[in-house]
Amino acid sequence: MKRLVLLLFMCPFLQGLAQDEKVFEKYTAEKMYTIDGGSVVVSKIVENIEGSKEDIYTRAKSYLARAYNDSKSVIQTDDKESGVIIGKGLYTGLASFNLGAWTMKAYHILRVDIKEGRARIICSASTVIPNSSAHLDNEYEYSIINYYPITDKRAPSLLKKHQLRAFISLVDEMNKSVLSLEKALKEGGVLDSEKDNW
Repeated sequence: MKRLVLLLFMCPFLQGLAQDEKVFEKYTAEKMYTIDGGSVVVSKIVENIEGSKEDIYTRAKSYLARAYNDSKSVIQTDDKESGVIIGKGLYTGLASFNLGAWTMKAYHILRVDIKEGRARIICSASTVIPNSSAHLDNEYEYSIINYYPITDKRAPSLLKKHQLRAFISLVDEMNKSVLSLEKALKEGGVLDSEKDNW
């Protein structure tokens, strides 16, 4: 009887892991990310953007100024002449477990290369940072490509299912960033209140 109760208790957890593994396989098959130079990368070339190179640059910078509004997320490179803007941001809450005592976050780099009528958006991340609210000095970084789900190796203090969930969330967030920036480049990247004549 105890085994039956335990099995019924464990079924939702095992089902969740199986679903995450299917999502990971789908993301890999559909090339929703690539591995390049030690980083997970999501990139897109955006064509047929209206306006000059300078207009596109202004839209990209305006988007990054709004999207990166905390002190840890800053524009690191701003080269108008060559058409390159690079911002560093932090994705928080990629995964939480043990009733929220552990959370996972990751820094990412969002790069925009701008030319007349087009832009290349590259979002990359190389490490994940698990941290425990119960042990404040227990925060560390691990290289994404050296651990599960890219390899079969498990990071210290983490279960593979937590690493898998964090990886899926990271790829989701990276794709959202790229799509949001694409939308800003195509639709203007400024608020309606900034467009009107005052």
